[in-house]
Amino acid sequence: FGQSSLPLLFLVPPVLILIVFRCGAGSASVGLLIASAVSLATLATGHGPIALIDGGLDQRAMVQQLFLATMVLTTLPVAAVLKDRAESEARYRLLADNSTDIIATFGLDGVFRYVSPAVRAAMGYEAHAVIGRPISDFIHPEDYPRVLETFAAYA
Repeated sequence: FGQSSLPLLFLVPPVLILIVFRCGAGSASVGLLIASAVSLATLATGHGPIALIDGGLDQRAMVQQLFLATMVLTTLPVAAVLKDRAESEARYRLLADNSTDIIATFGLDGVFRYVSPAVRAAMGYEAHAVIGRPISDFIHPEDYPRVLETFAAYA
């Protein structure tokens, strides 16, 4: 906001979105408040990139409002989506952790990313001992070609 030659203030919304991803919605809200306060202070004192706009204070204030609206309308929806995603993940995790069936996720490389605790009762393995290992470690060598064919049929 202190510079007066290039309108770098429009780089603020992407920085706020980065804050949402790194620190969460609360930090982004604080960032919005700080950016708004600093932006209003520079407008009031006639400094910063908004001061470069030809016209009176009313036109500069309109650009200021557009800038503030851009910050809010880009940052808060991203924060809401990320919060909803985190809550959905927590519900999935609660369901998977308490299921009596084995629930597992694995990557395209065939390595387990998550295995529910039910794997202990069904297969005798602790979940943490399965995570990070390939699926092939748990398939009998004679069954492996048939399993590959079955997976290929799903693709």
